[in-house]
Amino acid sequence: MPRRACSPSSSTARRPSPAPAGSTDPDCPGSSAPSSSLEELPPIPAHLASTDRAMSTEHVNRPSGNVDRNGLRFPECRRSQAPGAGRRRQSRPRHPDAGKHGQHDTDSTTRTRHDAHTAVASADRSRPVVAQHVADALAKGYAFATETTLEGIRAGYDRCMAADLPPGVSAEPAEVAGVPGTWFRPAGAGTDDVVLFLHGGGYFAGSSRSHGALAAHIADAAGLATFAADYRLAPEHPFPAAVDDAVAVLAALGSSSSGKVFVVGDSAGGGLTMATLLATRDRGLALPAAAATMSAWLDLRLVHPDIDEKAAIDPVVSRAGLEFNTSMYLGGQPATDPLASPLLGDPTGLPPLHMQVGTEEVLHQDTVQFADKVRAAGGEVTVEIEDGMPHVHQILIADLPEAKDSVGRIGKFLRAHS
Repeated sequence: MPRRACSPSSSTARRPSPAPAGSTDPDCPGSSAPSSSLEELPPIPAHLASTDRAMSTEHVNRPSGNVDRNGLRFPECRRSQAPGAGRRRQSRPRHPDAGKHGQHDTDSTTRTRHDAHTAVASADRSRPVVAQHVADALAKGYAFATETTLEGIRAGYDRCMAADLPPGVSAEPAEVAGVPGTWFRPAGAGTDDVVLFLHGGGYFAGSSRSHGALAAHIADAAGLATFAADYRLAPEHPFPAAVDDAVAVLAALGSSSSGKVFVVGDSAGGGLTMATLLATRDRGLALPAAAATMSAWLDLRLVHPDIDEKAAIDPVVSRAGLEFNTSMYLGGQPATDPLASPLLGDPTGLPPLHMQVGTEEVLHQDTVQFADKVRAAGGEVTVEIEDGMPHVHQILIADLPEAKDSVGRIGKFLRAHS
C-alpha cells in the first residue's frame, strides 16, 4: 500500500530502529522521541511506581539488588555491555521429539481437551518456582520505572528486557516498507515462508531489542526467518499509526516472499496482530496463512470484571497500567474502534489462529471471548489456557520449561500451516 512521506519534523516521523538484540551498544536507545517530562503525560500507574503488589504473593521473596530513591529493590541491569552482547546462551537439552531449527514440543500427557479450549498443565513445576521467576523478571524489567522521561523509560525497558538469542539464530537490522526492525534467522532457514513478529509494551514501549530473544526463539521453533517490526509508538504516534505500520509490513512481506507469511504477537502486539488481520482483510489485501498470539490485549474498553477480580493474582498487568497505556495509545480516540479493540470487530474470514493465555492474568477473557467469536463466525482457532502462568510467560523462555513448551507449540502450529 502507498506510504505517506514523513519528515523529521512532522508528527509522523519515524524513530530509528533500536540496536538489535546482541548489539554491543550499552545505551540501546529505544526512541528518538524528545525527552519530554512525564509530568506532561498521564501519571505513571502504581504498579510501575511500586513493586509491593507484584511481590505480594506468599511464595515470592523480594529479590535483592540496588535500592532506588523510592526504596524499591531491583537486580542490577548490566550497563557496561548490552544484555546478550557478543554471546549466546548454551543450549539446553531438547525434548526427544525436537527436530531441526529447535522444534520443541511438550509431552502430550500435559495437554487435556476441554470442549473448545485446551488446558495446558504445568508439568512437574510448582507455582512458587514460577512465581519467583516472574518476580525476578518483573523487578529487572520495571527498573526503568525510575526514569523520568519517556525516552529514558523506553531505553531502560529495552536494556533490561533484552536477553540472549538461542544458538544458531542471527540478528540483522533491516527495514520493510519503511518500518525498521530486525530479521532473526535460524541456521538453515529458507527464504520462502516468513514470520512478522509484533512486540508488546503497551503500545508506548518495546522494540525488536526488548523482545528480540522471544522473536528469535519463535523463529527457531518454527524454523522460519522472522522480522520483528519496530512499529511507531504512542504518544508521539497514536492509534492507528501502529496498525498502519503493521499492515504495510505484512503487505510488503507478502509481495516480496514466494511463500507464506505468518503473524505472531504478544500482549499489545497480540492485539495489534488481530487488528492487522482485520485491517488487512477490510482493505482487500492478502491475509497471512495463519497467526498466533500470546496474552493478547484485545479490548481497550477495560470493561471485563477479570481486570479487577484477577488483580490480586496477576503480577504483571493492572487496571492502572492498562488505563495508562490506553490513554497514551488512543489519544482521545474511541476505544470502541475495532482496530483499537479487535474483540469488537467481525472476525469473519480470518486465517487459522493459535492463541495462548495464562490463568493468572487480567487479560484472560480477552483471548477466550475473541476465540468464541471466531468459532461463532465459522473460523479456525486453537486456544491454549496455560495453568498457573502469568502474562506473556513465554518471554521467560530461558528459565521456564513451560515457556519453552509454549513457544514450541507456536512453532509447531506455524510449521503445520507452512
